[in-house]
Amino acid sequence: MVNFKVVSRLTVASVLALSLAGCVGGQKIKASPVFVCVELKQYSRAEQNQMADELEAHAGSIPAVAAAIDDYGSLRAALRAKCGKRSG
Repeated sequence: MVNFKVVSRLTVASVLALSLAGCVGGQKIKASPVFVCVELKQYSRAEQNQMADELEAHAGSIPAVAAAIDDYGSLRAALRAKCGKRSG
């Protein structure tokens, strides 16, 4: 017959010991952020003009979407500044 009280205490003790073992060593993991330039979709001048016309025509009825599109444009501009013209 299994004594669940002993098994439960043993389980708790094992988990506690493993948790404390993770604190030993004093080494800190250092991570350096890595910036990766991604390829952005290229839009033709005609596509850009059509998108601008459509946005201008409907921006009043879709203000949240218009704001998100402006934010998207800002992100693309920041990527171009960081990565060069190839990124979009």
